[in-house]
Amino acid sequence: MKMNIKHIVFICPAFPDSEEPSTWVPYIQVFLRNFKQQYPTLNIRLIAVHFPKQKSHFFWHGIEVFSLGGQLKKLPKRIFIWKALWEQLKAIHQKVPIDIIHNFWVTDLGVLGQQFAKRYGINHVLSYLGQDVKINNRYLRFIDFNYSKHIFITSWQFGQFKKHFQVASKQLIPWGVDASMLPSLSLPRSIDLIAAGSLSALKRHHILLEVTRELYPFFPNIKVVLIGNGPLEETYQTYIDENGLSEVVEMKGQLKHLEVLALLGQSKILVHTSEYEGMGYVFAEALEAGAYTVSFEVGIAGCHSKSIVVKNKAEMEKTIKQLLLNGDWDFSPANTFPISRTIAEHLAVYCSF
Repeated sequence: MKMNIKHIVFICPAFPDSEEPSTWVPYIQVFLRNFKQQYPTLNIRLIAVHFPKQKSHFFWHGIEVFSLGGQLKKLPKRIFIWKALWEQLKAIHQKVPIDIIHNFWVTDLGVLGQQFAKRYGINHVLSYLGQDVKINNRYLRFIDFNYSKHIFITSWQFGQFKKHFQVASKQLIPWGVDASMLPSLSLPRSIDLIAAGSLSALKRHHILLEVTRELYPFFPNIKVVLIGNGPLEETYQTYIDENGLSEVVEMKGQLKHLEVLALLGQSKILVHTSEYEGMGYVFAEALEAGAYTVSFEVGIAGCHSKSIVVKNKAEMEKTIKQLLLNGDWDFSPANTFPISRTIAEHLAVYCSF
């Protein structure tokens, strides 16, 4: 493929201020780090609009990052964030002409990125990464669907979008996993069930706790790990204590990305209870770590024979019970979403203008 681009600017609401792998948008970190490694001469810049909290300028794995420190301010202060983004794009474009602007998520930042691209005749890419495909996303009404290239991460997610909208050009590109980040798979699988994510109503981790309560009489030595923090942390801890699960369920709190991957490598089953996921990157990571997944129909669930989709909580409990009783495990890694493919497919989009 002929490389006809020299300069890409990515726009992201948040990005880490350290090169150490973190739980902030890990899939974007993996993509950008490997993309820059594969194409070191390509000029890549990133504007992190809201976080880090402080306005700053630094380099991340060779990528120049501009942090605007917006901190999700609301109107009328948000207007100053929009102005800062426009001025930063303008300064970058004046210094080195931009070939492509790529927005992660369709928010007000996606609208502004597209408007700047149209104003200055720059190619534009929009990535839909979660609930931004829903009809209640008020920013979709301001998007020119014929101007940009549109990237969705799963067919399930695009299915939610096309119920209400149409685009002239779209690609389905799931986020890839960097297998080199995964731990040795020779570790013992001492964790029976694991879940990771924000402890919020959307993720519905209470289902995991309720299923664990039902399984406990049959598996008194079961070990369950819950990773994450959030507004329901105290509620879940109370449930664990009141139901006699304190010796069974361990709440790990917020962990570093590499620590999460290490625990996935020690786990038998990832239990995913969220009611909505654009992709569910942790599915891909769990499969790469050799684990099974049990979940509802969201994102990439069901993408592999070891990724089992259930319809309700009762079926989830029954499926997990059967897996634990059977004991005929296959913990070999399932490299279903290699990062090399993600990079190649994004590059094809960039070179298609």
